[in-house]
Amino acid sequence: MGKKRAMLARMDWDTAFYADMQNDVGFQITEPAEISLDGSKEKSMYGPQSPLYGTTYGDEREFIERWRCKCGRKKSRAYEGEECPFCHSKVEARGSNINICGWISLVKSGAFVIQPLYFRILAQAIGKEFAEIVNCKKKVDTNGIQSELKPGDLDFVPSHPFYGIGIQKFRDRYEEVLDYYMHQSSKKNKIHTFELLLAQKDQVFVQHIPVYSTYLRPQSITQDTFYFQGADKMINVIFKLSEHLEDCPDIEWDNFQARLQIKVNALWDYDFQSMHGKEGIIRDMLLGGSLNKIGRRKTNLIAGTSDKRQLPNQCSDTLVARGNSQGMVTKVVRLEYRRSKAS
Repeated sequence: MGKKRAMLARMDWDTAFYADMQNDVGFQITEPAEISLDGSKEKSMYGPQSPLYGTTYGDEREFIERWRCKCGRKKSRAYEGEECPFCHSKVEARGSNINICGWISLVKSGAFVIQPLYFRILAQAIGKEFAEIVNCKKKVDTNGIQSELKPGDLDFVPSHPFYGIGIQKFRDRYEEVLDYYMHQSSKKNKIHTFELLLAQKDQVFVQHIPVYSTYLRPQSITQDTFYFQGADKMINVIFKLSEHLEDCPDIEWDNFQARLQIKVNALWDYDFQSMHGKEGIIRDMLLGGSLNKIGRRKTNLIAGTSDKRQLPNQCSDTLVARGNSQGMVTKVVRLEYRRSKAS
C-alpha cells in the first residue's frame, strides 16, 4: 500500500457554504455576537459566538451547557430528555463538533469579496497595478452623484486601462483584465498562473465568508462580560461591514466593500500567522512539546568529511547512561548522519 499524504487544497467558500447547510453543520450569521437580556449579556443564537458551536472551556457555564437541546436555549441535565419548544429537539449530552461553521453571507447586498488566497495570487501575478485595479475610484460632483472616471478626470495618465474600477467591476471584466496581463508576460509559469485563475473564477469571487468554530478562537466569556480577542475582533467588524453594505448610500458602498476586503484579508493573514513559524500553533504546541525517550541536539560535522555528522561525546555518554539505567539502550557510540545525494 502506498503512503497516505495530507495535502492542502484551495477551499471554494461558496460551495463549502451550501455543503455545510445541506449537511446540517453550518448556519448563517445574522446577528451580532452578543445581546442583552434582563440586564445580562448572552450569546446571540445566530452570532459569531453562537451556542450552535457548542460551549468551550472558557465559558464559566460550560458544564451546565453540555446538556442542551440543538439550539442551546434549553440546557441543564435536569431537563434531560425534554423537548425544546423552539427547535423541537431533545435535551441530551452533546459533545464538541469542531466542524460546525458559521457563515457571513453577502448575497443580500450583492457584494463579492476576493478569496484571500486568490487575492494574494492575483497580486503576485499582476504586480503593483493590482492595488490600483481593486481600489475603486469614482468622480463625485457637488450633488454627491457618482460617475465612472474618464481619462480627462485624472491629472496623470494611468499605465493600464483598468485604473480604479474596483472589485465589482473587476469581477465583471475579469477575463478582459487577466487576458490583458497574460499577453504582456513572456514567462511560462506566470502564463500558467493566469490560465488557472481564468478557470477558477467562481472560487476567486465569493459571497460567503466562513467563521470557524469557537473552539479554535481564544475567548473569555463570563455571565456579565464578553472579552473578544484576536480573530473575534476582526470577525465582529466583518459582520458589521456586511450589514452596512445592505443599506448604505450608494456613495459609500464601494468604500465599505473595500474595507470589507481589507478585513477579510487581515483575518486570513492572522489565522496563518498563528500557525506559521516556531511560535505558531503547529510547531509550538503540537510539535514543540517534550516527549518521553526523545531528545534533540545539534550535530557536529566530522573533520575531514563533507557529508558525515556525529553527536558530541558528552551527549552520547548521557544517552548511554540514561538508556542503561532504564534497561533500554545498551550501546550508543556515535550517531552519524549521511546526507542523501538526492537532496
